[in-house]
Amino acid sequence: MQILINHSTYTLAQYYHGVKNGGFEFIRRFFDYPKCLICGAYHCYKFLGFYFRPVFDEHGTFFKDFPIARFECLRKGSNLTVPHKTFSLLPYQLIPYCKYSIPFIFKILEMKYINNKSTMKIQELLSKYEDANGYIDLAQSTLFKFKNLIEATINKLLAFEYYPELIKNMLCLKTDNERITYFIKFALSFTCFKLSFKIRGPCTLGYDFFSIGGGHIKNSHFLFGTPSQFRF
Repeated sequence: MQILINHSTYTLAQYYHGVKNGGFEFIRRFFDYPKCLICGAYHCYKFLGFYFRPVFDEHGTFFKDFPIARFECLRKGSNLTVPHKTFSLLPYQLIPYCKYSIPFIFKILEMKYINNKSTMKIQELLSKYEDANGYIDLAQSTLFKFKNLIEATINKLLAFEYYPELIKNMLCLKTDNERITYFIKFALSFTCFKLSFKIRGPCTLGYDFFSIGGGHIKNSHFLFGTPSQFRF
């Protein structure tokens, strides 16, 4: 089971180094729930450690071992939200099973759909990020995957109807490219005032969608991608 966590005062790089230097104590700064996220019992879950995955952050920096905190439910409660025994905390800038972060993907899509850059030109602009640790492969197939992700995201927004004004405007558009372009602009300018501080952008939209759906308490869907508990 994967849960989105909001650590909006930290970039992915700061999160990475915070975990590397502080371990679980760093995680406790924004995750210190008394109840288990799976069974609902108090003082149930235990920290298992971290697993590691590749990540390209918002600047194109590659982390081959980005740490994701993992916990185990000890089944002290009976009100199970999912049949899983473990849950992990996914920073809200990341997408399940995808090495490219949300802000990085939107940076590319903004170049393509709003600034009308070609694939070759986009690759040239990103070439400065390439190093021995990771090559940013932006072949046409990668851009196609990004497009598929956004189309799936748009379909999810239309299905859940959390944002009526967005849906109203989206339904007036005739082509896929028009809808994608409109959504990119909407996501980039999206602002959330529900937290103690104002945050904005596509990551914020993803976290807002997760929160409206009930967050971890109701095992809410993710806006971007599909977490393990919804993969069958």
